[in-house]
Amino acid sequence: MTTMSGHFELISAPDGGYRFRLIGKAGELVAISLKYPTKRAAAQGIALVREIAGTGLIRDMSSSRRIEPSHRIRPSQPAPVHSGAALLRMRAAHNNPHPEHGQPQLSSAARR
Repeated sequence: MTTMSGHFELISAPDGGYRFRLIGKAGELVAISLKYPTKRAAAQGIALVREIAGTGLIRDMSSSRRIEPSHRIRPSQPAPVHSGAALLRMRAAHNNPHPEHGQPQLSSAARR
């Protein structure tokens, strides 16, 4: 049996446009996006969040920057080390995952 690690939900905003929600493994709401004018823009926002989540640094901007031992952020797995050329290829593939279409694609469920 495969376990899901979480997913994005594309939703209609009550005042027009679209938002997406990031839902965690246990079904909990992790984040909700800003409002986007189109589904395509929301899909691009999801692609950006995926990129940042995979590569972004954590900057502690809280008023108390002291990290208590029980709250240290530890990666679940060490980050892979890639050569510069491999990183450029991965970034190019990530920035245009559907070269035949040119834009991130929505699943059939998200297009409804």
